[in-house]
Amino acid sequence: MKKYIFIFFILIISFCFLHGLCFASNINGVNNKTIPANINNIRNPLFAGTFYPDNKKDIKQLIKHFRTNFCKYRKNYFGKKLKALIMPHAGYVYSGIAASYATFLLDNEKFKKVIILGPDHTTGFAKSLVNCADKWQTPLGFIDIDKNALKLVKKYSFFNYESQNYLKEHSIEVVLPFLQFSLKDFKLIPIITGRANPDNIAKGLDDLIDKNTLLIASSDLSHYLSYAKAIKKDHNTISNILNYKDHEILMDNNNACGKIPIATLLKIAQKRKWQPYLLNYYNSGDVTKNRERVVGYCSIAFFESDLKSEKKGLIKNMNNVFTANQGQILLKLARITIAKQLGAEINKKEIELLEKKLDTKDFKQKSGTFVTLYKNNNLRGCIGSILPVESARKSIENNAVNAGFNDPRFSNIRQDELKNINIEISILSKPENLEYLDARDLLSKIRPNIDGVIIKKGINSATFLPQVWEQLPLAQDFLSHLCLKADLDQNEWENGKLQIMTYQVQSFKENH
Repeated sequence: MKKYIFIFFILIISFCFLHGLCFASNINGVNNKTIPANINNIRNPLFAGTFYPDNKKDIKQLIKHFRTNFCKYRKNYFGKKLKALIMPHAGYVYSGIAASYATFLLDNEKFKKVIILGPDHTTGFAKSLVNCADKWQTPLGFIDIDKNALKLVKKYSFFNYESQNYLKEHSIEVVLPFLQFSLKDFKLIPIITGRANPDNIAKGLDDLIDKNTLLIASSDLSHYLSYAKAIKKDHNTISNILNYKDHEILMDNNNACGKIPIATLLKIAQKRKWQPYLLNYYNSGDVTKNRERVVGYCSIAFFESDLKSEKKGLIKNMNNVFTANQGQILLKLARITIAKQLGAEINKKEIELLEKKLDTKDFKQKSGTFVTLYKNNNLRGCIGSILPVESARKSIENNAVNAGFNDPRFSNIRQDELKNINIEISILSKPENLEYLDARDLLSKIRPNIDGVIIKKGINSATFLPQVWEQLPLAQDFLSHLCLKADLDQNEWENGKLQIMTYQVQSFKENH
């Protein structure tokens, strides 16, 4: 009898003890999440010797090799504060060059905290997993885990502690030696995103990001496409990144493996007005010369700069800076001008109202303009005048006619297709000469998504509007295609003997 009383007593004490633990857990805000037994330990390197060398000397020599021999066109962004990076995570023999481009930007930086978002390649869990060990070890040494890693898990239901499944994932570990190569004394918040909602992750990270924080999205690009298809796919992905199109990144199943980390970064970058710059892109076919099934890699940096404000500042020397309403008036002018050319009937009151709106000094000032026509999202005509030699109104009228009926690449617009045509107009700043020393210097000075570019050599010349960056996000490709457009050798820009001028645009598109 005494034996059974003793067992019952022990069970009661155990129940109370466990109940007390659960109660304590709740008042500490852990939301009933169980802290794993291995939380106070070291996360050891699991992929050293496979994805990358397993000793300090070889890692440093390999990164130095990449930086010295392959990082041909690295950019210097003086006066811009680095805020975030997109970096690849494949084996160093494949993606190490792209990752090494990022190290140049880190050489003189001092970040107290680095948040790395990596994708899940193996398990398929729903929540984001946060490593909350004391330290993370690589062959280059130990990195302290920031105390905010544990706070994330306690505060938000969509974050959880790392599990053993997390240990199979390489997307964070492979990036760390590149950070250790250049940075000193930073703490780490490592997060595997799983199938989590980027909006939630961005919300959770918002309070943690300050002036001493670097945010990194770990991701490769397309997987196992042919060389040509991969380039096309990856250029589209890069364009979406440079234009903050996080929804497009998430929609494409054969896109970047780290699409959730990238989408999260883009949401944060757009909110904080960080400006993206492409540092480098290539695919495994460029390394192995096997171009049947390749994987794409890129490095993209984000700097503390208000892109929209910068654009406004860049066009301050324009004769006209139009309001959104004035832009719609000019679009209406372009459409009616084309309709008149086609002999279509136009409501007389509509013309009278338009004439009244156009009768202001803003539309009478001289401006260079372009008129671009699209049908089913495909180019249907584009003609413009770069120099401000006539009024904005007259320039739009002339270029609307030329785009519709005088672009030698296309047949004339027909009246029955006008309803399916979408019109875009661009108001140009006055072009300015761009002084540069060589190809590397040229690449460092041209600004993707901001500058329209004019090239000249002898009687050959051509221009691309800034909108063309969406199709050709790589500066090397942008300049090569522009040289071809000017009937020059595609590599002519590398010789450093072209006359280069740049300008900016204020563009307006029809709403329908």
